[in-house]
Amino acid sequence: MCIHKGMLNTKLKKAGLILIVISWIIYSLILIIPFLPLYLSMKLFLGAVLYLSSHAVFWLGVLILGREVLNKYKDFNLLRRLRRIKYRGE
Repeated sequence: MCIHKGMLNTKLKKAGLILIVISWIIYSLILIIPFLPLYLSMKLFLGAVLYLSSHAVFWLGVLILGREVLNKYKDFNLLRRLRRIKYRGE
């Protein structure tokens, strides 16, 4: 069975992107924690676990995708983009 290098590279990129999306989903689950019927200590523990695991999964995805994605992530400024959209709309 021969695997083409380009095909393997494409699958790795998809896997990296999927890991980044999963990390966002894990991170967003933190918003649900205050509404769970748990003790405060359990909520804090669960929040910390979700936070750390989301970062671990995110950086694993970035590691798979490479330095280019990391540089784009560093240069991404949401506030600047929102200001551009606001001024274009007026």
